[in-house]
Amino acid sequence: MDEQIHQTMGQELLYLLLIVFVSSTLVLAVMLLQRNAGGVGETDQPPIITLSEAQGYSFTSGSTELSPQFLKQLHGSIADQLVRTVQIYHVNVIEIVGHTDQAHVKARHGSLDDSLIPYLAGEGGALGFADNAGLGMARAAVVMRELKQDQRLANIKFIPLSGAHATPPDGEESADGARMRRVEIRLRR
Repeated sequence: MDEQIHQTMGQELLYLLLIVFVSSTLVLAVMLLQRNAGGVGETDQPPIITLSEAQGYSFTSGSTELSPQFLKQLHGSIADQLVRTVQIYHVNVIEIVGHTDQAHVKARHGSLDDSLIPYLAGEGGALGFADNAGLGMARAAVVMRELKQDQRLANIKFIPLSGAHATPPDGEESADGARMRRVEIRLRR
């Protein structure tokens, strides 16, 4: 009788251990699937979003005035893409880099020194710039100010930057003007 009890208890213990093992394996498998479902790990980098004149994202020549099509897309498909990317990659910083071509800027607007900070605060009107570096920064600031209007991006820190004409797209040695004139949106944690 004692032998039968011990044998039954041993079988029940084995069944219990088997159930714990199978359950643990299933829980681990589900956790791995959930982690890989988004396809994004802690070290994965968000894509750089390039908006070039060659793709139809343009400013009036030598100015910071957005084309109507570019403005519409900033508030539509581009903002939607940013919101998705922010959520997928857990981004909290968006850098907007304005790039120009090598055409000389006629210094008709003065300097960014006095106009950039008030403009970014929503107080200023026109941005002054005297060169391609200033024009790149001014264009980045204009795009930034438009994107910050989207409440879905309210908790994001925006940083405007200028690449001027110093950096061709995609690490190329050189590029045509329409591809050089672009805004790159870089997202990071």
